[in-house]
Amino acid sequence: MGKAQHGLGKGGIDMIPHYTRKTLPKDLADIERWPRADFSNFDDETRKRAVQMESALRRYLQFEKIGPYLKQVGLKHEQILRALNRCVAPCADGRVYGWRALLPFLHVVDYERKAPIESKELLSRSGYAGALWHFWLQYPDFKNRFDRFLLTGSRDGAVAESRVTPKLAHTYFLSLCKELELSKKQWPFCTDQLGRGSIATYVKLFRDENYDLVVGQVYGDIAKAKSKTGSGKKSRIAALLPFDVIEIDEHKAHFIGSIGISTPKGVRYLPIVRVTLLIAFDRDSEAVLAFVAIFRREANEADLMKLIALTLRPWVRRTFSLPGLEYADGAGFPSSEIEGLARCGWVMLLLDGALIHIAHGVIERARRQLGFAVNIGPVHRFERRPFVENAFRKLEEAGFQRVPSSTGSGPSDPKRRDPEMKAVKFKMDEGAVLDLIELVLAKSNGMAGKGDFGISPLNYLHSVISDPTLGFLIPHLPPQGASIPDLDVVVERGVVAGDRRTGQRPHISLDGEAYTSVDLSRRWELIGCRVAKHINEDNIQTIRAYLENGMPLGELKVLGRWSRSPHSRDARRMISAALRSGDLCLSQSDDPVTAWQQAIAKAALTKGAAGAGPRTTSEASQLAEELRRTGEPPPRVDPPPSTPTRSVNPTSVAVKTHRLTTVPGVRALN
Repeated sequence: MGKAQHGLGKGGIDMIPHYTRKTLPKDLADIERWPRADFSNFDDETRKRAVQMESALRRYLQFEKIGPYLKQVGLKHEQILRALNRCVAPCADGRVYGWRALLPFLHVVDYERKAPIESKELLSRSGYAGALWHFWLQYPDFKNRFDRFLLTGSRDGAVAESRVTPKLAHTYFLSLCKELELSKKQWPFCTDQLGRGSIATYVKLFRDENYDLVVGQVYGDIAKAKSKTGSGKKSRIAALLPFDVIEIDEHKAHFIGSIGISTPKGVRYLPIVRVTLLIAFDRDSEAVLAFVAIFRREANEADLMKLIALTLRPWVRRTFSLPGLEYADGAGFPSSEIEGLARCGWVMLLLDGALIHIAHGVIERARRQLGFAVNIGPVHRFERRPFVENAFRKLEEAGFQRVPSSTGSGPSDPKRRDPEMKAVKFKMDEGAVLDLIELVLAKSNGMAGKGDFGISPLNYLHSVISDPTLGFLIPHLPPQGASIPDLDVVVERGVVAGDRRTGQRPHISLDGEAYTSVDLSRRWELIGCRVAKHINEDNIQTIRAYLENGMPLGELKVLGRWSRSPHSRDARRMISAALRSGDLCLSQSDDPVTAWQQAIAKAALTKGAAGAGPRTTSEASQLAEELRRTGEPPPRVDPPPSTPTRSVNPTSVAVKTHRLTTVPGVRALN
């Protein structure tokens, strides 16, 4: 944006500091520390002149007599002084220009207009160089207001614009100029474009210089997150050995599965929502330690605790639902494939800030039991967990995006070709989905890549354990005592209820239902005593209970019809909400779990068949999630009897929740 000042030309010496070898500070005179430059792309004459100038500067700063040399190469003393002062001028990177100042056509100072601006003919294109900078010098407060607008999108505290475009910036600039009541003979009103080109150039330069501050507003959240990577700054959180740093993150798999529902006319398949994955990943070995797959849009605290519990146990291979499926050679998970790597402790756990709302149990209970430090990074800062993010990308490429029902990487991805229809057509039920996820993750642990220096994560772990020179000691945790519940067991406090006067036997309540055993029902003396309830929320037909002094009460079973079928805690809450609202009506002989599953299955069939093709429904996804947790087969939807024994509204029993730990009103879905 100004006149070029050439490295070997004349003029412009008054624009930069003026030093001689006698007045040059000692730290600036250390020419060995000056940044170097590359002249290989220039012609022979330019390279020759740069070598001569460098030689002359070295002689000059060593206090040699340089007159004969300057005469020999055709240089003047003024040129040496000018080159010296250009070389020690400060650069934008915080260093001096050094030998870079000898490059031709290089600016070491910005052009600054000093002459007043004179009005030209309206269509004149010359005579306005540096006009905007001259304007800013005259009105520095206006420049501050304009810069603030580019940063925030707000006009002097007004409601901020969603995005500041060059056109919008020019409009605001003209509004500032009108405040000055400039005449039509003054810049920018004396030009046909009203300074539009200067403003567009200034906006571009401003955004480049303040990129980190404006990237989100100008280019969006994805660019903002991506811009945090590749900055040249190395993370202080370094993993030197396995289990030093564990990364846990949440990911939506880019494919759609289905659920098969038995009907009198055969099995009907309905698409379900994309699977949500929680993965624990070792940063040093780049191995997947464990995973949890759920058929919900968001994970909850129980899912996170389940994942951590799985990393501490030997991985149990899934019994695949499809015949012929088996692990590839060398595939598996460290805790089951390598002796000694089950129940290993960690040094640090990295979590995404988006998971903070479900991480309280990790911070409190898991950290206290396992002893690791927790580092919760900012939201949408995937570069804080680069390895697990890279693992997600590899998994998508290796398996998930190759599935016929792939949703691709976005709506415009050519891989996305009616995934709902493909999920139904290829009968990719919830069991096949879980099969695929485990096979792909296990295979990734046995695959070697260029980034892994030709060794798979499992082979690397084998080599680290077998090489005593590396100093790796397996971080075994002490055996878990019988009095300490597993991390995926929820512990709640309560009391033993009962009433001698009415004959109500001793029991413990959970979510409004009574639990007891033959032994507890006889212990009248325990009424009113405090207890700890140990709950496996995947199936709450039974719980375990302990007195406040630690004495066990054994396994307690729920009373009444809730005891007939396995069901999760979330399912009971949804069923109870449907019963309270009247959306689900049962007779005394009905099993509430079976009735609810059949009702949401009917609702899924009704909604899924509406429209031009199959579509995902919350009912089908809820049913798939419940079957995943309990391991039970899908319900059979029978035709209604001629004389119905219960009244069910199949389109309103499903509870549409983002977090199943809360139960909103059921009727809101109708």
